[in-house]
Amino acid sequence: MNKQERPLDLWAELMNTDGTIERVSPAGHRWELYELQNLVGGYIQLVRLPPAHGTDRCALVNEDGHRLKLPINPGASLLLGQVIVGRAVIIPSALLD
Repeated sequence: MNKQERPLDLWAELMNTDGTIERVSPAGHRWELYELQNLVGGYIQLVRLPPAHGTDRCALVNEDGHRLKLPINPGASLLLGQVIVGRAVIIPSALLD
């Protein structure tokens, strides 16, 4: 199965600090911790989307982002209702079970 043939539920959105959004998928048949850590540039922290979004998705961000003084991510901050720094990966919650 090549990257273009991956099931839609494996795809995630990578929200960059410059406002761009990329569709990303795992190298294999499921996400590995190291892949998610590579996307955010460090240890991951789970941030739930506010209930008003009515979605089964969550965000993964760099756990040390504030300490590392990563740039603010305006798009992710707006989506999550709090100041988010660095990249954010928006992923289906079910993939974290």
